[in-house]
Amino acid sequence: MASRKIALTVLGVLFLAQGLGKALDPAGYMAALDAFHVLTPAALTPLKLGALALTWTVLEVLAGVAMLYGGLARAPSTSLTLAGLMLALGLSCAYLTLDVGALLRHLPIENCTRFGAYLPQRVTRLVLAEDTVMIAVLALLFRALSPAWRASPTSSPTSAERRSLRG
Repeated sequence: MASRKIALTVLGVLFLAQGLGKALDPAGYMAALDAFHVLTPAALTPLKLGALALTWTVLEVLAGVAMLYGGLARAPSTSLTLAGLMLALGLSCAYLTLDVGALLRHLPIENCTRFGAYLPQRVTRLVLAEDTVMIAVLALLFRALSPAWRASPTSSPTSAERRSLRG
């Protein structure tokens, strides 16, 4: 249980730092995000790009706060922690999609946008590996904390065992 709390705390700080890095330089983040050429310039107006950047930033901060709360609180809300993990998982899958698309299209992306304009990292196979590891860790944590996964189908007695228990 302590390792889960440590993992949640570390991931919470990481996602909070990612969101704050974007919030501190929204213009730099928007320029880095625009370099992925996800939509045509006509479809992605500066206003839409700004709305996308703001939404992404807010979601990362919320995911970070929820996971940090799950890691630091004595009796954290499981549903809030799981919501943060799901949000972080969705954002990480979106990052992986952006990065794979950039590599397949041979776009020279100098900033993968993880931390906004701060700590730029060129999109390479290493970034894909980082994305994949992040997704795996988030999925494992989600599975470990989710009540639906904790209930093992083999833990309930079979019908024959129930009959023998009745006498």
